[in-house]
Amino acid sequence: MNEDEIRGQLITRLREDRLWTREELAKRAGVTPTTVTQAETGRTHVRLKTIGKLADALGVPAARLLRPVEEKEPVGAGKVEGPLSLEWARKADLDLLRLVIRDAPSEQLREIGAALVADFYRVQTREELVEKDRVSRAPYVNAFARAGIVSEELVRRGEDPLERHVLTLKRHQDALRDGADRAAQEDDQEHQAG
Repeated sequence: MNEDEIRGQLITRLREDRLWTREELAKRAGVTPTTVTQAETGRTHVRLKTIGKLADALGVPAARLLRPVEEKEPVGAGKVEGPLSLEWARKADLDLLRLVIRDAPSEQLREIGAALVADFYRVQTREELVEKDRVSRAPYVNAFARAGIVSEELVRRGEDPLERHVLTLKRHQDALRDGADRAAQEDDQEHQAG
């Protein structure tokens, strides 16, 4: 069974658990009944935006429909899709990333966002990035765009943007590095004096 068919079975079970007809789900999701039928049969690949609408109407996280698994227990038994990972966030389609992070905990978003920003800054200086050709710059621009998407989601929730957390983290790391440098200098001085 392919992913679209598994997703279709899940959508059908979720709809039936609510005692809704396909027409009622279509109305609540703002799609046509034909779209619901296509999603439930799994014979057609459903657009990302449509999956998001269906998830919202069914009251489940979008990730639940985006990464469906064959269920061993009934739908609605409190089973929640695991958190998204940094590796997944680095590779996912940008529209899919926007959709999935809506359901992720804010703390996890801040961690992933900080790592994405670190991906951008770790490798190159600004001057080196400007000198590189467009193809070799793509991974850095991609990481920065993903971090921006995460930051936008935090702002949408009424929280501080990612930039504030990244600057705080950088100051903290600088302070730790300065402290380690001072300790190393003191060790050198003691070693030379001894």
